[in-house]
Amino acid sequence: MLPLPISFKRSLVLAWALLPLACRLSPRGVPAEARRGDYAALFFTRDEAEEFTTLLPPFSTGMGAAEFLPEEAGALAGFAGFPRRLWLPRPAREYRNGFFATYTDVDEAPRAKVFLLTGVGVDQQKATLALVSLDTLLVSADLSKKISSWLQHEAAKQGALLSQVSVVATHTHAGHGGFSENPLWQIAVTERYRPELVASLQEALLVSYRQALSSSKEVNTLSLRAGTVEGLSKLRWPGTLLYQQGMELRFSSADNLDQPRGCLQTFPVHPTWYGINDFTLSSDIAGYIEKSSKAAMGSECFFFNGAAGNISPERGSSLREYGEDFVARLKEIPEQQQSLASLSAGSLLLSLPAPRFNLKACNISSLISTLFNVDVLSALPRFTKITYLLLNRVLWIFVPGEPLADLQKSWEKSLFTVLPGIEHIRFIGTANDYVGYIVPQELYAQPHLESCTSFYGDQLGEVVLAALLKELPLKIGGVENR
Repeated sequence: MLPLPISFKRSLVLAWALLPLACRLSPRGVPAEARRGDYAALFFTRDEAEEFTTLLPPFSTGMGAAEFLPEEAGALAGFAGFPRRLWLPRPAREYRNGFFATYTDVDEAPRAKVFLLTGVGVDQQKATLALVSLDTLLVSADLSKKISSWLQHEAAKQGALLSQVSVVATHTHAGHGGFSENPLWQIAVTERYRPELVASLQEALLVSYRQALSSSKEVNTLSLRAGTVEGLSKLRWPGTLLYQQGMELRFSSADNLDQPRGCLQTFPVHPTWYGINDFTLSSDIAGYIEKSSKAAMGSECFFFNGAAGNISPERGSSLREYGEDFVARLKEIPEQQQSLASLSAGSLLLSLPAPRFNLKACNISSLISTLFNVDVLSALPRFTKITYLLLNRVLWIFVPGEPLADLQKSWEKSLFTVLPGIEHIRFIGTANDYVGYIVPQELYAQPHLESCTSFYGDQLGEVVLAALLKELPLKIGGVENR
C-alpha cells in the first residue's frame, strides 16, 4: 500500500503520465534514426560552425515579413501544463494533436521575418548575413538547420552568398506547436511534428526573404538607443536580477535619417500575455511591439528577446498599450548616430556538459510522461550553436536557451574586461537551438521552474562564458583600432 492516499487530481495526473505507454509518439515526420533512439541527426555537430566574416562598406539592408497559418488549426506551444495540456493523450495514429489543445482564436498572427545585411568581404565579394525572427516558442536545432538550408538554397538561386544565418524565436507562449522533430520537445511542450505546418513556415520564410532582397537599399548610418526601459517587466523568480535594458538599432542613409531601411530592437521579457488559460494563437508581446514600432516609424522593426529566463511582463490594460508604451519609453532614451563602418559575424559550436535531471529543483511527477516515452537524456543535444554579430562597437550574442538576467549581467561584465573596445553587449535568447534554461550556479539547487528545466547541471553558464572568452577576443578583439 501507498503510505498516503492518492487524491483524485493526482490519480488523473498519474493516468495522464502512464497512458503514453500505450499511445506512443507518432512516427509521422520523425526520422528513422530518432525512432530507434538515435537522435544525432536532429542536432548540430562539431563541424557546423560558419566561417568568421568581416564586412566593409558599402552596406545595404532589407527586411521582409509574412504570416504563417496552415489551413487547419493545431496545438499551441508555450505552457506544458493544464488546461492547455490534454488530460488524456490522444492515440498517435488517429489524431495530429496528441498532447495539447487546439487554438480557437487568432490575434496578431505569428510571422516569419528576415533581416538581410549585405557588405563587401575581404575578398572584395559581396556577402550577406541573415537574421531570421520567428514568432514561435523555441527553435530546435533540426528546425534551425532546415531554415538555414532553405535560405542558402534560395540565395544560391539568386547568385548570392549567405555567410551566416541566425534563427531566433521571439518566445511567444501563444505560438504554433509542431515544428520540432525532437520527440522530447514534442511531448514536453511543442506537440507532435506537423509537416504541413513546417511547409507553411517554409513558404512564409521564402516570401520574407524575397521581400528583404527586393527591398534592400544602401545604408551608411547606425542610430543607437540603449538604456533602461522601466515599468514593463517584473521578476517571475523572486530574488533574481531584474534586467530592464532595451536597445534599438536603426539603419539608414545619412541624407534621410527619418526613414530607416532596417531596424532591430531587443528587450528581455517573457511573451506570456496570453496565459495558460487562453487558447488564442498570437505573436503576443513581440507582435504588438513590432506593430507599434511600424506605426511610429512607418517601417518594420523586428523584436528580439533578451535574457528573459526570469522576467515576466508587467501587465497593463491591453497588449496594444503595452506595445505603444514600449515604443514610447524606448524613444525617451537619447539617440546616438554614427557611421556604419564595419560589421563582423561568426559562430561557435559549444560542447555541452553531460545532461542530467535536476531532481532537487523538480517535482519528480512532472517528469513521468517524458521518462516513459523518450530516452530523455539521449534526446538532448551534446553540441549546440552560438552566433554573434558585431556592428561597430555593439555586440549581440545569440544563445540557444533561456538564460536568466543574472547571467546577462555577469557575462557582459566578464566580456567587457577582454573586449575593451566594445560599448554594448546584449544576449539574445532562444536562438539557433534550445537547451532549456541557463541558471547561475548558486541558484541551480533552488526549487523553481527555471532550475528544474536546466538540463545540463550547475556549470552550463560557466561553460558558455568560457567558450565566449576563448573565442571572441581572438575574432573581434582590438575593435577599437578599426
